[in-house]
Amino acid sequence: MSTAFTQVFGDTPQVRLLDFLADNMEFDYTISQMAQHAELSRPTVYALAARLTKDGLLVHTRTVGRSRFYRINRAHPVVLALLRADFAKAREAGEAAYAEWRRSRPREARKRRAVPGVAGGIVLHSRPTSSR
Repeated sequence: MSTAFTQVFGDTPQVRLLDFLADNMEFDYTISQMAQHAELSRPTVYALAARLTKDGLLVHTRTVGRSRFYRINRAHPVVLALLRADFAKAREAGEAAYAEWRRSRPREARKRRAVPGVAGGIVLHSRPTSSR
């Protein structure tokens, strides 16, 4: 698992777990699911979940049977700072990839081709066609 998050902060179990949860903020996960997706052992995730919950970086969202579900705490200032750093790194990589793609295109392909009746994707003359 090599992402911008782990490249910046290191490839430790805590970073791997936070990286997975940051990439999937809209869902909550059990210990087993977090262990599987972050490629960590369940005992490691149990210990991390307890510590991160105590520190406020994770929140317990619900319990179904004996399974407890957790999600990253998006309101925590440390989580917000980590997400901003991750998003900034991703944006930088995306902009560099786009610039490289633009440079790699042949000069002729860069010119916009005029389409009759269309300016910038907007149809200038739209007349209803009759079905006669």
